[in-house]
Amino acid sequence: MNNYRPISILNTFSEIFEIIIREHVSHHFWSKFNSRHHGVIKSKSTSNNHVVYFYFITPLVHPQFHDDHIYFHFSNSFYLVSHTLLLRKLDDFGLSPTDVTRFHSYLTNRISHVRYRGALPTSYYVLSAVSLGSIPGPLLFIIFINDLCSAVKYSNWLLLADDVKINREKKIPPYDSWFLQSDTNNVRVRCIANYIRLNVKKTGVISLCRKTN
Repeated sequence: MNNYRPISILNTFSEIFEIIIREHVSHHFWSKFNSRHHGVIKSKSTSNNHVVYFYFITPLVHPQFHDDHIYFHFSNSFYLVSHTLLLRKLDDFGLSPTDVTRFHSYLTNRISHVRYRGALPTSYYVLSAVSLGSIPGPLLFIIFINDLCSAVKYSNWLLLADDVKINREKKIPPYDSWFLQSDTNNVRVRCIANYIRLNVKKTGVISLCRKTN
């Protein structure tokens, strides 16, 4: 069951209402997202992410330079979104008090249940998360995670939904390794502050170089 992610099933009226709400507020955010954030932003995709990534690394690897990369992956990140923090970030983004109040009503006191093979267990309150399957869910998630890479001070970085990769050319090994480690520590601290858990099994390091050793 760990490989399954629940998808919210909405009725037609809810879908129409959520589309209206998303279109009402989305124009306020698009220009404020960092350009290196891909995946769920309009006109951005995994293809954009790969193109920018190769733009970073090609000038470094081609002349036999050394480039270290760290790939971060988060565990159940959509389900760990704190409603309190998200509402605060909506306010920080400059969303009007009326719209923040509307999202407060949308996020809090939600009741859900899971149907499995015809069985319908007791309903429960959703205390955190942006729902997968909801219309504004992806937008709310990238608002929540948008400030994560501001913690990266010394390295290049790219963000694809809930996957982050940072890289730094190793010109002077001791110093560049320290800078990359510092950025790694900062990402970890920011994850803790946002109540996001890193998936250790899917987080890794890779070094790119054309040298034999």
